[in-house]
Amino acid sequence: MLQSLKRSVVFWVFGLLLFTSIASLVENSSAESSFYGSDKIIIAENFAGTAPLETCLDISQRVLDRFSGFLDNFESLIIHTDTSKRRGLSNGELIYMRCLDDPVEFEHVLIHEIGHVVDLTYLEGSDDAEDSSFDDFGDPVKVDDVSSVYYNISWDDTDSMSDSSDKSHFASQYAATNPFEDFAETFLMYVEHGDLLRYLAFKEGNTALAKKYIFMKTKVFDGKEFKSGNSLSLKALRLLKNEYSPVFDMTKMYNLV
Repeated sequence: MLQSLKRSVVFWVFGLLLFTSIASLVENSSAESSFYGSDKIIIAENFAGTAPLETCLDISQRVLDRFSGFLDNFESLIIHTDTSKRRGLSNGELIYMRCLDDPVEFEHVLIHEIGHVVDLTYLEGSDDAEDSSFDDFGDPVKVDDVSSVYYNISWDDTDSMSDSSDKSHFASQYAATNPFEDFAETFLMYVEHGDLLRYLAFKEGNTALAKKYIFMKTKVFDGKEFKSGNSLSLKALRLLKNEYSPVFDMTKMYNLV
């Protein structure tokens, strides 16, 4: 009970910080800002500093093109340089990305945020359906929302991990913080580190990861599978298997493969 209460408090504090950060970024962005390629990409008015803008713009365009089939309800990607904000934020319809010096990290953070868009706006339930035990900062997830099938693999509700869940059942430490980060981290691992995820899920017999893999394959990507650009790294595998996760989140995994 105490663990559930702590998890609930952390989740709602995170929600407040997320709302505050998004509101602040909206104030510093404008529809009159420069557009780049797609009209969904906006440069924040207060963009400044030495961040590699052209690189961030090119990557953003490529990632949006790559996942365009999921973005019918997506509105805008706003690129900024505010170091007081998180690397990436999303409410499902908008994404706010801080332009990073490391292009691979920037791309992986953006794919993680696309995962949230897929979760929150691409996979949707009907308005008249009953509420499930999950809610996105007060906005209930409907029982016929396909995402709730994914959440139920490791979670009882928004704040409570199921008793059968184990730290090895998650793509990363960050994935174990709540069902929505669980989805986005697995989404990123599926498309960028598919070989590692398949190995852990099927060769190592991790039933929970196998269920998550199958969900991504059948419910999100319509049977499409991905192989990472690098061969399976024994170093990464050993760390994933024995140390839970060598990094806090999947956006840093590329350093090990």
